[in-house]
Amino acid sequence: MKNKKKVRLLSIGTGEKTFTPIEKGTDLTKLAALRKLGEFMTNMDTYSADFYLFNEFNDNKEGDKYLRMQATSNVGMDKIDKKNID
Repeated sequence: MKNKKKVRLLSIGTGEKTFTPIEKGTDLTKLAALRKLGEFMTNMDTYSADFYLFNEFNDNKEGDKYLRMQATSNVGMDKIDKKNID
């Protein structure tokens, strides 16, 4: 990317569920961690790609070349079943 003409990238996410925090450190048990495993794995994939692309595109003084837009909601934008569309 460093020797290419000016390239900009806009990444539009499909949404993510609201993060459910753990209130106290004593509430973090093995069962609580297992319940959050799906949330953790999905978010880590998204945030890892975002971090990599941000650093790959924005490594010089020319200004931002990478922007990620991600909405937080209870329903992801990739839900296409009738219940979520109505």
